[in-house]
Amino acid sequence: MKNRQQTFDKSLEAVHIFREALQGWLFPSLEAELGALDDKHRAFVDLCAALHEHFPAAQYEWCGNGKPPESRWSYFKALLAKAFWNFPSTTALIGELAARPVLRRLCGFEDPGDVPSEGNFSKVFGAFADDGTAQYVFARFIAHTFEGAIIHHLLIDSVAVHAREKAADKAPSATKQESRLAVHPSRSADENFRDLPAQCDVGVKRNSKGFKESWRGYKLHVAASDGDIPVAMWLTSASIHDSQVAIPLMQKAAEVCPSLYGLMDAAYDAAPIRDYSRSIGSVPIIPVNPRHSADGAPELEPDHAERFKNRSGIERVNSHLEDGHGGRSIYVRGHAKVSLHLAFGILVIAVEQVFKLLE
Repeated sequence: MKNRQQTFDKSLEAVHIFREALQGWLFPSLEAELGALDDKHRAFVDLCAALHEHFPAAQYEWCGNGKPPESRWSYFKALLAKAFWNFPSTTALIGELAARPVLRRLCGFEDPGDVPSEGNFSKVFGAFADDGTAQYVFARFIAHTFEGAIIHHLLIDSVAVHAREKAADKAPSATKQESRLAVHPSRSADENFRDLPAQCDVGVKRNSKGFKESWRGYKLHVAASDGDIPVAMWLTSASIHDSQVAIPLMQKAAEVCPSLYGLMDAAYDAAPIRDYSRSIGSVPIIPVNPRHSADGAPELEPDHAERFKNRSGIERVNSHLEDGHGGRSIYVRGHAKVSLHLAFGILVIAVEQVFKLLE
């Protein structure tokens, strides 16, 4: 375990050296050409530089047929900018690119006339959605960053995603949900994710005051590490119960690195989830759901109760996505496009939080 943590520390040290190199040669070069960069522009350059090596550029290279396509990396950077600055729509993004020379040129568009049209953005966004491009870059960045690491506390929770599309029929029965939990440990994370409902429908949950509230759309499930760094994500139908996604998220996180504790709220109180957590060497810290105990829910043991306080990190991640990186401004439709839109926000948060560890 000690060797793993040392490897992780070296990985962070490499990121720190990389950022110092940016400040030493790239920023002066950019400022000589574009003028002074403010802190926000510098952070955006950091973001793009950290992700460039993980972008599947070869996949989008010109094959020699027809007109050479515009740089897909430039489109990707523009969509990152949309999530980074929390621009509410593609129309707003195009307007900002046209009006802000520094941002436009950082994204790779020299003149206002070079900014793609909304139709072209839509076409490329659709291709990125089909390919899961942002999700792919996110997975590679996390795998690279956490190589050799140990996650002390793996935090899992979900957040409601409001969509502007028609809701599908009702969700599967509780029997289907129970059978799904039973088979999840025997299958891979990707197999389990593919089995989960993905259509837009209606979700219901209790708010912090105990009142039921409903929404039409989806539900984003996120696993994060200490430091509020997202390490895995998946979008499902709004109606899917949180417990149905716990094991796949733990599996996906375990592909990156092991975790010592799994922190989840009472919605995840199910024997298969606890058993799977223990099977991968992680101690589950999950409050008992009062509905599962006739005598009321027992309190967590003192040491577990203290560790459970760290669960607030996943709530910060979800709030950060909603308030700062596109979680409340979803105008695309369909699982693939909504998932891509949210993945850009999660990707921005992941890089930001990793960089914060270096400050």
